[in-house]
Amino acid sequence: MAGNTRIRITGALLRGIGTIIMAVGSLGGIYVLSRENVSAGTNFIEVVKNRLVFLIVVGIIAGFGAWMQHHGRKINAQLHALRSEDIPSLQGHVLYLRSFDADYQTKHNIYMGGRAEIERVTEEDLLALALGSQGNTVVAIGRPDEKLPETGARRLYVPDEAWQPTVQRLMATARLVVLRMGLSSGLLWEFEQAVSQLPPHRLLLLIPADQHTYENFAAQVSRLLPILPTFAELPATAGSAKFSVYGAYTFKPDWTSYLIRFRLNHPVNPTAKTPARRLAKDLAPVLTACNQASPERAAPQSQDGNLQE
Repeated sequence: MAGNTRIRITGALLRGIGTIIMAVGSLGGIYVLSRENVSAGTNFIEVVKNRLVFLIVVGIIAGFGAWMQHHGRKINAQLHALRSEDIPSLQGHVLYLRSFDADYQTKHNIYMGGRAEIERVTEEDLLALALGSQGNTVVAIGRPDEKLPETGARRLYVPDEAWQPTVQRLMATARLVVLRMGLSSGLLWEFEQAVSQLPPHRLLLLIPADQHTYENFAAQVSRLLPILPTFAELPATAGSAKFSVYGAYTFKPDWTSYLIRFRLNHPVNPTAKTPARRLAKDLAPVLTACNQASPERAAPQSQDGNLQE
């Protein structure tokens, strides 16, 4: 208990100090940009150079504050990590499956907006906030070698030899399984398990904005699903949000796909103030349907993994 208190205090201090440093850096940048134009007789090149140097300095300060704030959140995330003995208590959760390589991408894509407007959150934070917006706990298997858990989904740590049975147990009681397209052999195994264990409405397939990953994944799973649209057939995105996930596929009873476009790649919706709220609104129909439906199993499959008629 004392250890948890120390973790909580340390994380809170880093978050608070980081927020102050980030605010100082941001205000410094605003001050520089709001300065009056150069007056007559002033060395224009010298003034521009000084302002540029100052902007670089305050940018570094703000960036360090953001890093410190996020590191504090990672320290606090230890308090929510799960162990194998916690699995029986997980009922009606959302299971987030991804290649571990995806963590390097989602932890670096930073957005403003989360539980508090002053916090900077990662892409996985946004996904977890949206997927948990109806009260579901969002769970992901943790990297065995990570010293601190990433923020977002609650990490469950299991030995290497136990991860497959653990994923099967988590799938069996999950309200929704969310799988991010990827190319690792472990992820492809997880996808096969999802198709064999779950009814179609309980699987959500996240679509990467990367064409190579999308098309290779679609080719790998073509024996399990009706043919997915090609990447070129997807509607073009709008806006300039740097979100690594284009949207998601949900599935009809015959496993044909239905596209959900994430409006994080669209102009801001004035009725949803933060990216997390916009994403939650996009996913609300899927979450509502899963939370209202009683758990059921998928149709039986043949030995090669294809759905039987």
